[in-house]
Amino acid sequence: MKLVGRRAKSVVAACVYRPPGTVTSAFTEQLSDLFDQPVLLDSQFVVLGDFNTPGVTAGQLDQRAIDVFTQHGLRQYVSTPTRGSLTSGNILDLVLSLDDQPNGQLVSDVTVQSVSFSDHHLDTCRLGVPPTLPVTTTYS
Repeated sequence: MKLVGRRAKSVVAACVYRPPGTVTSAFTEQLSDLFDQPVLLDSQFVVLGDFNTPGVTAGQLDQRAIDVFTQHGLRQYVSTPTRGSLTSGNILDLVLSLDDQPNGQLVSDVTVQSVSFSDHHLDTCRLGVPPTLPVTTTYS
């Protein structure tokens, strides 16, 4: 029996929802634990969702959250407010990924647009997920 082909590295996507409130040390520890998991699995990953970690100034993030992102080498791709005014609201919904993905940039084309059915804006992005190569088995 001969196996031909190779498996692509996996991509992990995690979605986060954090209710509004003060950013606590328990939250930052849990967030840090979450970010450790894909690295231990040696996987590419993207973490996205409603983090509810606004900073003291509109359009900014809480510094404690930023510190956790930086500690794990993550890039935060959303730069436009996702709730309230597109020019002076808060950035609550985030898209995070490692800055140095081995197969090229995983996250690109991030946009934020107002929608009529939610108090949050719609965040979209393109994920550069490589196709999984088939594994071919031949018998001889």
